[in-house]
Amino acid sequence: MEVRVRSAVVIVEDGKVLLVKSKKSKTELWIPPGGGLEPQDVSETGKDELSALSECAKREAYEEAGIKVRIKRLLGLKEFKTGDSFTLEAFFLGELDKTSGDKDKIDFEKGLSKRKCKWFSIKDMQKVNFCPSDLILIAVYKC
Repeated sequence: MEVRVRSAVVIVEDGKVLLVKSKKSKTELWIPPGGGLEPQDVSETGKDELSALSECAKREAYEEAGIKVRIKRLLGLKEFKTGDSFTLEAFFLGELDKTSGDKDKIDFEKGLSKRKCKWFSIKDMQKVNFCPSDLILIAVYKC
């Protein structure tokens, strides 16, 4: 059985959440920027697992959306099982690092992955499929 460890960041600014279009879903699905834990995430932080996961979330936000973020806190953990694969994913609440600029003027083309990124209001989110809905909505309503 393959085991993966992933990390993602839910970024809420002015009542809007930043989501990226999933590459793996057969339907249109929007998710927080995130991806797999890599050796540099662990080596840069030493032995603290939570720090390694937060570094992963920050790196993925930069790779996927071209933005720098600050991690505020852990939102929750999710487990996914698909076939012979098991995934554990940590979701963090984050905010834009001021060096990323104004949220409405961010050039998402700076992201290395060239994934489609978009800010969604609560009203917009009623019209799209997004995941994990429980953690994203908690983050939006508590910010």
